[in-house]
Amino acid sequence: KELEGLFEESQREVGQICKKIRGLCNDIPRNSRKKAFYFQLGLVQRFLLSCLIDADRYDAYLFEAGCSAPPEPDLPALWDTLSKNLEQSLLAFPQKTPIDRKRHEISDQCFAFRHSAAGIFRLSVPTGSGKTMASLRYALNCAKENGKERIFYIAPYKSILDQNADDIRKALTVRDSGVILEHHSDVVAGNDSESGKEEAARYELLTQRWDSPIILTTAVQFLNTLFDGRSACVRRMHSLADSVLILDEVQAMPVKCTSMLNAALDFLAYVCHCAVVLCTATQPNAEELPVPAVLGTPAQMTENLEETFAAFRRTRVVDKTGEGPLPADRLAQFALERLTSCDNLLMILNTKSAAKAVFRSL
Repeated sequence: KELEGLFEESQREVGQICKKIRGLCNDIPRNSRKKAFYFQLGLVQRFLLSCLIDADRYDAYLFEAGCSAPPEPDLPALWDTLSKNLEQSLLAFPQKTPIDRKRHEISDQCFAFRHSAAGIFRLSVPTGSGKTMASLRYALNCAKENGKERIFYIAPYKSILDQNADDIRKALTVRDSGVILEHHSDVVAGNDSESGKEEAARYELLTQRWDSPIILTTAVQFLNTLFDGRSACVRRMHSLADSVLILDEVQAMPVKCTSMLNAALDFLAYVCHCAVVLCTATQPNAEELPVPAVLGTPAQMTENLEETFAAFRRTRVVDKTGEGPLPADRLAQFALERLTSCDNLLMILNTKSAAKAVFRSL
Protein backbone atom coordinates (compact mmCIF):
# COMPACT_ATOMS: atom_id res chain seq x y z
CA LYS A 1 0.00 0.00 0.00
CA GLU A 2 2.84 2.39 0.81
CA LEU A 3 4.45 1.71 -2.57
CA GLU A 4 1.13 2.20 -4.37
CA GLY A 5 0.70 5.51 -2.57
CA LEU A 6 4.13 6.65 -3.76
CA PHE A 7 3.27 5.72 -7.34
CA GLU A 8 0.00 7.64 -7.15
CA GLU A 9 1.77 10.68 -5.71
CA SER A 10 4.43 10.53 -8.43
CA GLN A 11 1.72 10.34 -11.10
CA ARG A 12 0.13 13.50 -9.71
CA GLU A 13 3.50 15.26 -9.71
CA VAL A 14 4.21 14.25 -13.32
CA GLY A 15 0.75 15.46 -14.33
CA GLN A 16 1.36 18.84 -12.67
CA ILE A 17 4.76 19.16 -14.36
CA CYS A 18 3.30 18.33 -17.78
CA LYS A 19 0.59 20.96 -17.23
CA LYS A 20 3.22 23.60 -16.46
CA ILE A 21 5.28 22.59 -19.50
CA ARG A 22 2.28 22.84 -21.83
CA GLY A 23 1.70 26.35 -20.52
CA LEU A 24 5.32 27.25 -21.31
CA CYS A 25 4.93 25.97 -24.88
CA ASN A 26 1.85 28.10 -25.68
CA ASP A 27 3.96 31.02 -26.98
CA ILE A 28 5.94 28.79 -29.35
CA PRO A 29 4.79 28.46 -33.00
CA ARG A 30 2.32 25.59 -33.32
CA ASN A 31 4.53 23.53 -35.63
CA SER A 32 7.34 23.57 -33.02
CA ARG A 33 5.30 22.97 -29.85
CA LYS A 34 5.63 19.20 -29.83
CA LYS A 35 9.41 19.40 -30.11
CA ALA A 36 9.53 22.08 -27.40
CA PHE A 37 7.33 19.96 -25.12
CA TYR A 38 9.60 16.93 -25.45
CA PHE A 39 12.68 19.12 -24.92
CA GLN A 40 11.20 20.23 -21.58
CA LEU A 41 10.43 16.61 -20.68
CA GLY A 42 14.07 15.85 -21.45
CA LEU A 43 15.08 18.47 -18.89
CA VAL A 44 12.77 16.81 -16.34
CA GLN A 45 14.46 13.48 -17.06
CA ARG A 46 17.91 15.06 -16.73
CA PHE A 47 16.88 16.67 -13.43
CA LEU A 48 15.74 13.32 -12.00
CA LEU A 49 18.93 11.64 -13.22
CA SER A 50 20.90 14.40 -11.51
CA CYS A 51 19.18 13.61 -8.19
CA LEU A 52 19.90 9.90 -8.61
CA ILE A 53 23.58 10.33 -9.54
CA ASP A 54 24.27 12.76 -6.70
CA ALA A 55 22.50 10.63 -4.09
CA ASP A 56 24.34 7.49 -5.21
CA ARG A 57 27.81 9.06 -5.37
CA TYR A 58 27.46 11.08 -2.18
CA ASP A 59 26.26 8.01 -0.28
CA ALA A 60 29.25 6.04 -1.61
CA TYR A 61 31.60 8.87 -0.60
CA LEU A 62 30.24 8.94 2.95
CA PHE A 63 30.53 5.15 3.22
CA GLU A 64 34.16 5.16 2.05
CA ALA A 65 35.02 8.08 4.33
CA GLY A 66 33.33 6.35 7.26
CA CYS A 67 31.35 9.43 8.23
CA SER A 68 27.80 10.70 8.19
CA ALA A 69 26.45 13.66 6.24
CA PRO A 70 27.03 17.01 7.96
CA PRO A 71 23.96 18.87 9.23
CA GLU A 72 22.16 21.11 6.77
CA PRO A 73 23.05 24.81 7.15
CA ASP A 74 20.57 27.12 8.83
CA LEU A 75 19.75 29.00 5.63
CA PRO A 76 17.26 31.53 7.08
CA ALA A 77 19.87 32.63 9.62
CA LEU A 78 22.61 32.68 6.97
CA TRP A 79 20.59 34.78 4.50
CA ASP A 80 19.72 37.16 7.33
CA THR A 81 23.38 37.54 8.36
CA LEU A 82 24.65 37.99 4.81
CA SER A 83 21.96 40.52 3.92
CA LYS A 84 22.85 42.54 7.02
CA ASN A 85 26.56 42.37 6.10
CA LEU A 86 25.76 43.64 2.61
CA GLU A 87 23.60 46.48 3.95
CA GLN A 88 26.47 47.50 6.21
CA SER A 89 28.89 47.48 3.26
CA LEU A 90 26.50 49.54 1.13
CA LEU A 91 26.40 52.25 3.80
CA ALA A 92 30.06 52.98 3.00
CA PHE A 93 29.23 53.82 -0.62
CA PRO A 94 29.16 57.62 -1.19
CA GLN A 95 25.99 59.57 -1.99
CA LYS A 96 27.57 62.91 -2.89
CA THR A 97 27.01 63.15 -6.66
CA PRO A 98 23.88 62.61 -8.78
CA ILE A 99 25.50 59.41 -10.14
CA ASP A 100 26.06 58.14 -6.58
CA ARG A 101 22.43 58.79 -5.71
CA LYS A 102 21.25 57.09 -8.91
CA ARG A 103 23.24 53.96 -7.98
CA HIS A 104 21.53 53.89 -4.59
CA GLU A 105 18.15 54.37 -6.27
CA ILE A 106 18.77 51.35 -8.54
CA SER A 107 19.86 49.29 -5.53
CA ASP A 108 16.73 50.31 -3.58
CA GLN A 109 14.49 49.32 -6.49
CA CYS A 110 16.14 45.89 -6.62
CA PHE A 111 15.59 45.52 -2.88
CA ALA A 112 11.91 46.40 -3.33
CA PHE A 113 11.65 43.68 -6.00
CA ARG A 114 12.60 40.95 -3.47
CA HIS A 115 9.05 39.55 -3.22
CA SER A 116 9.24 38.24 -6.82
CA ALA A 117 10.19 34.66 -5.98
CA ALA A 118 10.05 32.86 -9.35
CA GLY A 119 10.24 33.93 -12.98
CA ILE A 120 12.63 35.51 -15.47
CA PHE A 121 13.36 39.18 -14.77
CA ARG A 122 15.48 41.89 -16.35
CA LEU A 123 17.93 44.19 -14.64
CA SER A 124 18.56 46.64 -17.50
CA VAL A 125 20.95 49.27 -16.17
CA PRO A 126 23.99 51.05 -17.64
CA THR A 127 27.61 50.08 -17.15
CA GLY A 128 28.91 51.61 -13.92
CA SER A 129 25.54 51.68 -12.18
CA GLY A 130 26.45 49.08 -9.56
CA LYS A 131 24.36 46.24 -10.97
CA THR A 132 26.47 43.51 -9.33
CA MET A 133 25.75 44.76 -5.81
CA ALA A 134 22.17 45.69 -6.72
CA SER A 135 21.44 42.21 -8.09
CA LEU A 136 23.15 40.61 -5.09
CA ARG A 137 21.00 42.71 -2.77
CA TYR A 138 17.88 41.44 -4.53
CA ALA A 139 19.16 37.86 -4.47
CA LEU A 140 19.94 37.80 -0.75
CA ASN A 141 16.65 39.37 0.26
CA CYS A 142 14.66 37.21 -2.18
CA ALA A 143 16.36 34.14 -0.69
CA LYS A 144 15.67 35.39 2.82
CA GLU A 145 11.97 36.16 2.24
CA ASN A 146 11.13 33.20 0.01
CA GLY A 147 13.27 30.43 1.50
CA LYS A 148 15.57 29.93 -1.48
CA GLU A 149 18.17 27.17 -1.41
CA ARG A 150 21.07 28.91 -3.17
CA ILE A 151 22.26 31.97 -5.04
CA PHE A 152 24.20 31.61 -8.29
CA TYR A 153 26.21 34.42 -9.86
CA ILE A 154 27.08 33.46 -13.45
CA ALA A 155 29.46 35.50 -15.62
CA PRO A 156 30.46 34.92 -19.26
CA TYR A 157 34.18 35.59 -18.76
CA LYS A 158 36.61 34.62 -16.02
CA SER A 159 37.99 38.17 -15.94
CA ILE A 160 34.55 39.49 -14.92
CA LEU A 161 34.09 36.66 -12.43
CA ASP A 162 37.50 37.19 -10.78
CA GLN A 163 36.85 40.87 -10.19
CA ASN A 164 33.26 40.53 -9.01
CA ALA A 165 33.93 37.45 -6.87
CA ASP A 166 36.41 39.44 -4.80
CA ASP A 167 33.96 42.35 -4.51
CA ILE A 168 31.18 40.00 -3.39
CA ARG A 169 33.35 38.37 -0.71
CA LYS A 170 34.40 41.76 0.63
CA ALA A 171 30.82 43.06 0.66
CA LEU A 172 29.55 39.98 2.50
CA THR A 173 32.70 39.64 4.68
CA VAL A 174 32.91 35.90 3.92
CA ARG A 175 35.89 33.87 2.66
CA ASP A 176 34.83 30.29 3.43
CA SER A 177 34.28 28.24 0.22
CA GLY A 178 31.66 26.30 2.15
CA VAL A 179 29.56 29.48 2.06
CA ILE A 180 30.79 31.17 -1.14
CA LEU A 181 32.11 28.73 -3.73
CA GLU A 182 34.02 30.03 -6.76
CA HIS A 183 34.00 27.40 -9.49
CA HIS A 184 35.97 27.77 -12.71
CA SER A 185 39.14 26.40 -14.29
CA ASP A 186 41.52 29.02 -12.84
CA VAL A 187 40.77 28.22 -9.20
CA VAL A 188 43.59 26.28 -7.52
CA ALA A 189 42.60 24.89 -4.13
CA GLY A 190 45.01 23.57 -1.51
CA ASN A 191 48.71 22.65 -1.77
CA ASP A 192 51.05 19.70 -1.09
CA SER A 193 50.70 19.88 2.69
CA GLU A 194 48.33 17.57 4.54
CA SER A 195 45.90 20.39 5.31
CA GLY A 196 46.24 21.61 1.72
CA LYS A 197 45.29 18.19 0.39
CA GLU A 198 42.24 18.13 2.66
CA GLU A 199 41.24 21.59 1.41
CA ALA A 200 41.63 20.43 -2.21
CA ALA A 201 39.46 17.37 -1.55
CA ARG A 202 36.83 19.54 0.13
CA TYR A 203 36.83 21.97 -2.79
CA GLU A 204 36.48 19.12 -5.30
CA LEU A 205 33.43 17.77 -3.45
CA LEU A 206 31.85 21.23 -3.32
CA THR A 207 32.30 21.72 -7.08
CA GLN A 208 30.93 18.25 -7.81
CA ARG A 209 27.73 18.91 -5.86
CA TRP A 210 27.21 22.69 -5.96
CA ASP A 211 25.70 22.59 -2.48
CA SER A 212 27.30 25.77 -1.11
CA PRO A 213 24.74 28.52 -0.40
CA ILE A 214 26.38 30.98 -2.84
CA ILE A 215 28.08 29.79 -6.02
CA LEU A 216 30.09 32.04 -8.34
CA THR A 217 30.74 30.35 -11.66
CA THR A 218 31.18 30.84 -15.39
CA ALA A 219 28.65 30.55 -18.19
CA VAL A 220 30.64 27.54 -19.43
CA GLN A 221 30.11 25.63 -16.17
CA PHE A 222 26.44 26.67 -16.11
CA LEU A 223 25.80 25.53 -19.70
CA ASN A 224 27.71 22.30 -19.05
CA THR A 225 25.44 21.62 -16.08
CA LEU A 226 22.37 22.12 -18.26
CA PHE A 227 23.46 20.36 -21.44
CA ASP A 228 26.76 18.44 -21.23
CA GLY A 229 26.39 14.67 -21.34
CA ARG A 230 29.09 13.86 -18.77
CA SER A 231 27.68 12.49 -15.54
CA ALA A 232 29.78 14.97 -13.52
CA CYS A 233 27.86 17.81 -15.20
CA VAL A 234 24.46 16.10 -14.94
CA ARG A 235 25.06 15.54 -11.22
CA ARG A 236 25.03 19.27 -10.42
CA MET A 237 21.79 20.14 -12.21
CA HIS A 238 19.35 19.48 -9.34
CA SER A 239 21.23 22.00 -7.18
CA LEU A 240 19.86 24.78 -9.39
CA ALA A 241 16.29 24.19 -8.17
CA ASP A 242 14.58 26.83 -6.01
CA SER A 243 17.53 29.22 -6.34
CA VAL A 244 18.21 32.77 -7.44
CA LEU A 245 20.25 32.83 -10.67
CA ILE A 246 22.04 36.05 -11.64
CA LEU A 247 23.22 35.93 -15.26
CA ASP A 248 25.61 38.85 -15.68
CA GLU A 249 26.29 40.30 -19.16
CA VAL A 250 23.74 37.86 -20.55
CA GLN A 251 24.11 39.32 -24.05
CA ALA A 252 27.54 37.63 -24.22
CA MET A 253 26.04 34.13 -24.16
CA PRO A 254 26.83 32.22 -27.40
CA VAL A 255 24.16 33.00 -30.01
CA LYS A 256 23.93 29.35 -31.07
CA CYS A 257 22.90 28.44 -27.51
CA THR A 258 20.17 31.08 -27.18
CA SER A 259 17.09 28.98 -27.95
CA MET A 260 18.28 26.08 -25.79
CA LEU A 261 19.20 28.47 -23.00
CA ASN A 262 15.78 30.16 -23.16
CA ALA A 263 14.06 26.78 -22.90
CA ALA A 264 16.26 25.81 -19.93
CA LEU A 265 15.66 29.13 -18.15
CA ASP A 266 11.90 28.71 -18.64
CA PHE A 267 12.20 25.24 -17.09
CA LEU A 268 14.23 26.52 -14.14
CA ALA A 269 11.92 29.49 -13.51
CA TYR A 270 8.50 27.89 -13.89
CA VAL A 271 9.10 24.21 -13.12
CA CYS A 272 11.97 24.46 -10.62
CA HIS A 273 10.75 27.72 -8.99
CA CYS A 274 13.92 29.74 -9.66
CA ALA A 275 14.22 33.51 -9.85
CA VAL A 276 16.34 34.28 -12.92
CA VAL A 277 17.87 37.75 -13.27
CA LEU A 278 19.16 38.78 -16.72
CA CYS A 279 21.71 41.55 -16.07
CA THR A 280 23.04 43.74 -18.87
CA ALA A 281 23.04 47.25 -20.28
CA THR A 282 22.06 45.82 -23.69
CA GLN A 283 19.24 43.33 -23.20
CA PRO A 284 18.76 40.79 -26.03
CA ASN A 285 15.19 40.31 -27.27
CA ALA A 286 14.96 36.87 -25.70
CA GLU A 287 11.16 36.94 -25.67
CA GLU A 288 10.95 37.39 -29.46
CA LEU A 289 12.95 34.32 -30.51
CA PRO A 290 11.35 31.11 -31.90
CA VAL A 291 11.91 29.61 -28.42
CA PRO A 292 11.19 32.64 -26.21
CA ALA A 293 12.14 33.33 -22.64
CA VAL A 294 8.85 33.70 -20.78
CA LEU A 295 9.40 36.90 -18.82
CA GLY A 296 7.85 37.46 -15.41
CA THR A 297 5.29 40.12 -14.51
CA PRO A 298 6.62 42.73 -14.13
CA ALA A 299 9.65 41.87 -16.24
CA GLN A 300 11.79 44.92 -15.38
CA MET A 301 13.29 45.15 -11.90
CA THR A 302 13.87 48.90 -12.15
CA GLU A 303 11.80 51.85 -13.36
CA ASN A 304 12.44 54.90 -15.56
CA LEU A 305 14.97 53.18 -17.85
CA GLU A 306 15.41 56.13 -20.23
CA GLU A 307 16.07 58.52 -17.36
CA THR A 308 18.55 56.07 -15.80
CA PHE A 309 20.53 55.57 -19.01
CA ALA A 310 20.58 59.33 -19.64
CA ALA A 311 22.03 59.93 -16.16
CA PHE A 312 24.98 57.60 -16.86
CA ARG A 313 25.67 58.78 -20.42
CA ARG A 314 29.31 59.90 -20.48
CA THR A 315 30.11 59.93 -24.20
CA ARG A 316 28.70 61.42 -27.40
CA VAL A 317 29.35 59.95 -30.85
CA VAL A 318 29.85 62.43 -33.70
CA ASP A 319 30.66 61.19 -37.22
CA LYS A 320 33.52 63.32 -38.60
CA THR A 321 34.54 61.03 -41.46
CA GLY A 322 32.55 62.91 -44.10
CA GLU A 323 32.35 60.91 -47.30
CA GLY A 324 34.58 58.04 -46.20
CA PRO A 325 37.80 56.95 -44.44
CA LEU A 326 40.49 59.62 -43.99
CA PRO A 327 44.14 59.10 -45.02
CA ALA A 328 46.88 59.26 -42.39
CA ASP A 329 47.90 62.87 -43.11
CA ARG A 330 44.29 64.09 -42.83
CA LEU A 331 43.85 62.21 -39.54
CA ALA A 332 47.04 63.78 -38.20
CA GLN A 333 45.81 67.25 -39.25
CA PHE A 334 42.43 66.57 -37.59
CA ALA A 335 44.18 65.55 -34.36
CA LEU A 336 46.29 68.72 -34.28
CA GLU A 337 43.19 70.86 -34.89
CA ARG A 338 41.33 69.17 -32.01
CA LEU A 339 44.27 69.72 -29.64
CA THR A 340 43.84 73.47 -30.00
CA SER A 341 40.54 73.22 -28.11
CA CYS A 342 41.22 70.37 -25.65
CA ASP A 343 43.98 69.27 -23.29
CA ASN A 344 44.33 65.67 -24.48
CA LEU A 345 43.24 63.41 -27.29
CA LEU A 346 42.99 59.65 -27.73
CA MET A 347 43.05 58.17 -31.23
CA ILE A 348 42.18 54.49 -31.75
CA LEU A 349 43.02 52.78 -35.04
CA ASN A 350 42.32 49.20 -36.04
CA THR A 351 45.84 48.17 -37.18
CA LYS A 352 49.42 48.79 -36.07
CA SER A 353 50.39 49.97 -39.54
CA ALA A 354 47.64 52.62 -39.52
CA ALA A 355 48.76 53.81 -36.08
CA LYS A 356 52.38 54.09 -37.29
CA ALA A 357 51.32 56.03 -40.39
CA VAL A 358 49.39 58.59 -38.34
CA PHE A 359 52.25 58.85 -35.83
CA ARG A 360 54.75 59.62 -38.62
CA SER A 361 52.41 62.27 -40.02
CA LEU A 362 52.15 64.16 -36.74
